[in-house]
Amino acid sequence: MTLRLLRAEFLRLPTDYVLLGCLAMTAVLSVPSGGIAQPAFAATLYGVLRYVLDRRHGTLARTVLIGHTTSALVAKAVATALCGGLLGIVGGACAAIARGTTWDFEILLGAILAAAVSAVIGLCFGVVIGNYFLAPVTAFGTFAGSALVLHLWPDIGQALPFGAVMSLLTDGGTNLLSPPLAVIVLLAWVLMAGTVAWWSMTTRDLG
Repeated sequence: MTLRLLRAEFLRLPTDYVLLGCLAMTAVLSVPSGGIAQPAFAATLYGVLRYVLDRRHGTLARTVLIGHTTSALVAKAVATALCGGLLGIVGGACAAIARGTTWDFEILLGAILAAAVSAVIGLCFGVVIGNYFLAPVTAFGTFAGSALVLHLWPDIGQALPFGAVMSLLTDGGTNLLSPPLAVIVLLAWVLMAGTVAWWSMTTRDLG
């Protein structure tokens, strides 16, 4: 059942205008700055919007009718993560072009992983909050707030998703985690966010 729902998610991608918009946002933000944190931000918004718009348009309710709620959430999470990874590739490419340098494979891999995880966390924001206006605003505020915490209180900020993302997107620093530890922290956040999202999705009216 999960594979059937996942196939349905992929069949929708050619008309996924939210993804196209986020790809454009990634390019527009990455090229002038040469930075690679932008794909993670765009991926977070993509994950949020993909879910809340599906819910608003009734697509989510129809998906759940086809299969179990858990299967629907897993299928959406996998598709969202892959689309997030695509944003990471585009962002990494745009950053390399802006800098006039060749790709650093480790940094590019980090950008793909960071964007994929950010997209899934964004999806979880959408599931838990539900509202198509409040969910992206909350996700943006959390993203910006985490950046501020990392700047003011790095020991705390590096354990937040944004801090772990930045640890994957740089060559390291005194206020950042090592890449392996950053991966563990991100996966722990995905597990926690996914658990809360699953509970919320299975106990709430999806109409």
